[in-house]
Amino acid sequence: MPSGDFLDVRVTGIDTIRRRLDFFVTRFPNEVAAALKQEAELTMTESKREVPVDTGSLRNSGFVEEPRINGKNISIKLGYGGVATKVNPNSGEVTTTYAVIVHEDMTANHTVGNAKFLENPIKRRREKLMQNINLRVKRMLEGSGQI
Repeated sequence: MPSGDFLDVRVTGIDTIRRRLDFFVTRFPNEVAAALKQEAELTMTESKREVPVDTGSLRNSGFVEEPRINGKNISIKLGYGGVATKVNPNSGEVTTTYAVIVHEDMTANHTVGNAKFLENPIKRRREKLMQNINLRVKRMLEGSGQI
């Protein structure tokens, strides 16, 4: 598998929530980044409940990177393998080599877990993602007396 393969999911939402989040991103980017990281960690936790387990190498290679702030864009990367790659003791393969294959193989019969183990939790959580980030940022700012 070529390096750099990853699942790219974009989240869209309600205009009012988006405007509020845009305001927070402009005025409080670090708080938005922290809230995004919390949501990504929750998504990864949910994903690890669904990842197929043979030796545990794939599940143990799950990662959430630190958010990146670039102007009004805040992004985060989460996945399996990559920077947290592990070696499967049975096959000798690194998880980066087979993470996407296991994720995409809808024909495999796993005794533990299932295909789409990252995509499905992202899809389930995306509807409320922006709302959750807004609420987290609001609570952070209220707690620090900034609003």
